[in-house]
Amino acid sequence: MNDATKLRISLLGAPGSGKSTFATALAKELRAQKGNPKSTKSVKVVDKYVERLRACIPEDINAFDIHATYPQNLQIQFERWTKEQKAERSGAETLIVCGSIYETILYTALRINSDLTLGADKELQHYGRVMMECLGVTQTLTSVTDLLLFLPYDEKTLKAKGKSYDTVINEKLPEVVAGYYRPLTVLQGTTKKKVIDAVNAVKAIEDWKSLQPTLDDEPTV
Repeated sequence: MNDATKLRISLLGAPGSGKSTFATALAKELRAQKGNPKSTKSVKVVDKYVERLRACIPEDINAFDIHATYPQNLQIQFERWTKEQKAERSGAETLIVCGSIYETILYTALRINSDLTLGADKELQHYGRVMMECLGVTQTLTSVTDLLLFLPYDEKTLKAKGKSYDTVINEKLPEVVAGYYRPLTVLQGTTKKKVIDAVNAVKAIEDWKSLQPTLDDEPTV
């Protein structure tokens, strides 16, 4: 973890929830507030890492999506984490990440459920349990996010998606986060309203962090 990075934000949401568009809008607003509206150094966005992984094996149309294998889900998690570390080391004060380990955990759980439904052998079921344990440990060791923002589908998108894996992800993702006792801020409405609400949440986190005593302030025992 780089001390130069003061705030880490993760954007959560099902496919098509607008994470990339919102990340761009939020980064623009935060840069403007820092007095650097055109500088990408103070606020960096981590995105498109799954697309880069898919580009490595274009012949596999199911790679790294809802049908991803257990190893591919791990690839996604560690590709994202690598990009986060790279952005931190570049000197980013604020880091906005599209996606989180909680999506990876949910995608893996859905893959396990699919394997069980299809009658997978016991060895494959064992692999699934090991994967969930691995991701649980990884979450404990690597999750340093200060603020989790969730972008749920609006009513129009829910109707268009119908009964699908995407709507299951939209519904279950907050439950996964709650299972790890992490607070989740839900953003709804127009992009402009979401940005305003997110900026207010960022301000609350920054105010809270500023009140936390440093090691130098703590009394000597």
